[in-house]
Amino acid sequence: MKRLFAILVLVAAFLGPSVLAAQPGMSRGPHRPKGRPGGPQGLRMVERLNSMPADERSRVLGDLPPKRRAELERGLERYQKLSPEERENLSRRFRNFQELSPEQRQAMREAFRRMNDLPDTRRRAIRREMMELRQLSPDSRRSRMASDEFKEKYSAEEREIIDDLARGIPEE
Repeated sequence: MKRLFAILVLVAAFLGPSVLAAQPGMSRGPHRPKGRPGGPQGLRMVERLNSMPADERSRVLGDLPPKRRAELERGLERYQKLSPEERENLSRRFRNFQELSPEQRQAMREAFRRMNDLPDTRRRAIRREMMELRQLSPDSRRSRMASDEFKEKYSAEEREIIDDLARGIPEE
């Protein structure tokens, strides 16, 4: 589960428009303003690269700037190590992310950035909390986040990060 969270962050963080723009037939479309990071095409690009024959993948990756190519190759390697169930879970979570409003997506991106600035132990604690919150019903999640135990366990900054990230959990 931790791996899925890290991969979601990875996909959202570095599969931006410059990767997509470099690919023939892949466009950001009229609803994707230039310069906006991430997008459903990012995950589709990883899935598409994963399904390509090795020679075609090499050709496509060879057209990218070296730094972007290395990032994409690392992401593709991580993606290939996922089980089919983990891949489907990642795709579902990314689709859910794309269904959020632009403001909610931006708040989540900022929350990821703030979380990544935290010490490793706190970052891991927040990731564990998010995995637990995802398993709860919306009412149980709200109750947990309003509890005294939760407030004692996390600083105000950490609670704000968790709150921003929790807004991205679908109300199923």
